[in-house]
Amino acid sequence: MMMNVSKFESLPNELIIECLEYSYVCHTFHSFNGLNDRLNKLIRTVSLHLNFTLVNKKRLEDFCQHILLYPEIRQQIYSLHLSNENRCDQIETFLKHIPLNTLN
Repeated sequence: MMMNVSKFESLPNELIIECLEYSYVCHTFHSFNGLNDRLNKLIRTVSLHLNFTLVNKKRLEDFCQHILLYPEIRQQIYSLHLSNENRCDQIETFLKHIPLNTLN
């Protein structure tokens, strides 16, 4: 008996974008960036609601590196939530990499 194997990337763009809008941004970029041209383009089309309050410093710095490597991502940032509460200088870490005046 043959089994049908489905792949995430075989889904239509609209459905992938819908999934990406519900996923955690840092994980999305970490998981899908660089896999193929289509997914690279799709992850750069969704509005980014960034909430780093539960993100460790390493993950935050990794995401900041993505923004530095791909400055067009800055245009996607719709909201940003940073906190130093229970975090190691999260606000300073982000601003060190991405000054607020460089965001739209």
